[in-house]
Formats: sequence, structure tokens, C-alpha cells
Amino acid sequence: MNFDKVHNLNKFLSNIAIIKPLRKKLRIFLDTITIGFYIKNIEKKTYEKYLLQDGYNLALREGNGDSLLTIAALPAFEKTYKAKVKLFIKPAQEYLMKIFDIKDYFIVEDFKNKTLYPININEKPFPKKGDIWFVHIRYNKQTREKTGLKCFNNFREEILTLLNLPLTTKLNFPTNQHKISEELNKKVKALNKTILFIPEANLKSVGNLEYWEKLASLLKKAGYSVISNVICKENYLKNADLNENFKMEDLIALGFRCKAVVSIRNGMCDILNSRGKDLFVFDTSQANIEDKKYFNLNAMFNRNDINEYADETQISPEKLAEKLLK
Repeated sequence: MNFDKVHNLNKFLSNIAIIKPLRKKLRIFLDTITIGFYIKNIEKKTYEKYLLQDGYNLALREGNGDSLLTIAALPAFEKTYKAKVKLFIKPAQEYLMKIFDIKDYFIVEDFKNKTLYPININEKPFPKKGDIWFVHIRYNKQTREKTGLKCFNNFREEILTLLNLPLTTKLNFPTNQHKISEELNKKVKALNKTILFIPEANLKSVGNLEYWEKLASLLKKAGYSVISNVICKENYLKNADLNENFKMEDLIALGFRCKAVVSIRNGMCDILNSRGKDLFVFDTSQANIEDKKYFNLNAMFNRNDINEYADETQISPEKLAEKLLK
């Protein structure tokens, strides 16, 4: 039985509480006890024999941005603490190991489950040699007190603090950008005349599709090809030359090699931050002004050339088309 099933059982049991707020509190209590036991005593057996005893073991089960920044800080972490790091990852993030050319990692199948781990899973506020440490503020009370939105100017600073590194630490980003696969090469002919659209973020946030349709039409009239990476078919753009849910390796290869990328704010923007002036981002997916500032790409990556907009109302499709075609 995996912990998602345990979580669902706890939800069922918590319904014995008549008052709704009490149901939630009871479920959280049950999760903390039962899922915590499951992870520490059952799931851990699937990977504990792979832990580095004389090094650090970091568990990455969050989003693309969290994992990317953590991995980019690893060279500095290993140099500072004079020890090797082994990564424990969810299956969907193996592509990050490839683009960073990381060899020492282990895939934990249960990490792909969406249920939150208990808040006390990390025994120490910062990574401890020989044990596994989940990289996120939620997994230790002391960690939460020392990190978070109110403590830092941007998300990069939070990740560096989680790893107990100076805020001035230099991050190392991928040099292995993947080759264009034969399958993708058949679909995309002239990369210098191709513009990549990414109008979705985690299926929860979608750009203004009417705006994107207009922009695609303008670019096609100028002789460019528009490729839209979409997961949900209802978000397909009729004016795009191709709508497809690309494999991560193909999406990254395309993102690094096409003329320009237009995306709503998501983890792929972090990966493609080095595109600079050829990266155009709408912060549509960020909930509020504070989040927009905290996850600002230029601030996070010490840049000033990424084109960032609060949403599609900040620049007309005609103006954006002009910038894309320069």
C-alpha cells in the first residue's frame, strides 16, 4: 500500500467529524502519524541502502524550478562541505539529470505521488551528512522559521538558504542541452525561423488563448513557424503550425535552439533562463504581486534581459510580434 492510499483512508476516517473544520484537522493529524510512519519505516527501506554514508542525500520531489535551482547549487555545496551529494528524485525529473549530466541519483517511485509529506520528515533544519533531507521549507519547523517569502527577495535566495549556502553563491546551469531527436527533426525544419509557445503551467494556469492565437497569426504572416507545447487538447492553438505535448528532452532541445520562446511563467522558464532577450514570459500563473516579485526570473538569475510581463495586457500582440521578429 502506498501513502496515497493511506491518505485516502485517512480522509474517509476523518469524515466521522461532524464539523467540517474538524474533519480537516483530524485528517492532517492522521496523515502526520500514519504517512509519517509509512515514509520513515516502509518507503525508506526502498532507498536507504543507496544513501551515501559519508556524503549528503538530497530528496527532490517538488516542481521543476525548485529542483533546477537545487541542482545548479550542487557544485558550490560539494565544494563548501567537502563531500559528495546523491540525489533522490521522482521519475518525471530524470530529464534534469540528463541536462546537468548527473550520474549519481536514485529514482523513488513514490515521490511521484502528490500527497504532502508530513511536516516533520526532516529531523534537522538543514542537510545532515549520511541521512536523507527533503529540499523544501515545509519539512521542518526550524527551517520554516528561517526561510520563506518574507525572509528573502527571491526564490533563489530561499533555495541557497535551505542548502546553508551564502546568498552570493554562483549557480551552475546546464551545458548539456540535448540534441534534436530524429523524431523532432522531422517536424521542425528551420529552427532559426521557429518560435516556441508554452501557454500552460501545470495544467492549472493557461494564458489568454485569444491573445496567443493573434500572436501566432502575426508571426506566421511574417514567415515564421509557430510550435505550441500543450498538454490539454482544449488549449490547442488553431493558428499554430504544430500543437504537441513534447517529451521533456525534446522540449528543452527545442527551447534552447529555436529563434525565441514565449511562455507563461512555469518551471521551463527557469530551465531556459539563459535565453535572455529571446525569452518572453507572462506571469499569468503567479497568484499575486508578491509571488510575481519572488519568482521574477531576472532577479532569480541575476539577469536584466529576460522579457517579463505581468500578463498579456502589458503588451499588445502586435508590439510583441515586432520584438520577436527583431
